[in-house]
Amino acid sequence: MQIVICLIFLAIAPTPFWENPVATNWALVVVGAVAAGAAIWTLRVLVRQTKAVELAAKAAKQSADATEIAAEAAHQSSQIALANLRALRKTARREMRARVFVNSAVRKGSVAAGIFDVEVTIRNFGKVPAYDCTYALELVLKTNPPNSEFTPPSKTGQEPKMILPPGAEVKVVKTLPAGAFGNIQHTQVGQGSQAIYLYGEIHYRDGFRRDRFSTFRLQCSGVDYGLGRFSFCDRGNQAN
Repeated sequence: MQIVICLIFLAIAPTPFWENPVATNWALVVVGAVAAGAAIWTLRVLVRQTKAVELAAKAAKQSADATEIAAEAAHQSSQIALANLRALRKTARREMRARVFVNSAVRKGSVAAGIFDVEVTIRNFGKVPAYDCTYALELVLKTNPPNSEFTPPSKTGQEPKMILPPGAEVKVVKTLPAGAFGNIQHTQVGQGSQAIYLYGEIHYRDGFRRDRFSTFRLQCSGVDYGLGRFSFCDRGNQAN
């Protein structure tokens, strides 16, 4: 309203406004008011723009946070899936593999002094074939319990390699050296102070192309001797 009154005053003034001090002052007031209004308007625009920028930045941050959370969730999910896959693969290798070991060992013939033959049955207890399967075993007479180490089973390097399907067996006959089992040994083994030990090792490759081995040790003495059977020892039996 003051600006309108000023403009009317300037229009009806008898002298030009630049020669009229009052008019000049009012002109300055008008210019100042216009400048102030422009400044206020500019400030309001800047405030609105600042708020818009802040809202956009906040939205961008929220979007980035959501993206980061989604990426972390995807990473964790992939790690869980990878761990499950490794566990399944490990289980498959453990369950679906060849397992070759001695199934039984029994003496052939009568329980008496003389020739001592043992029939050893080696079996694949696994669910897949065993490839390049070889074995080496020894039959010795020692004190019970043994008072000396067992020498490694002798090998020729020409042992045949076979494929042993799941559930398949191979039978091997091993004999004590001639003259090693006389009447004295017959009595001592029957009493349990001596024992006949059967030991050796088996090597093969499973369906996952991994080299496997088994070592075994059995003994016959006391009651077992009367029954012509061998039992596994507490030591010397292991497999990978």
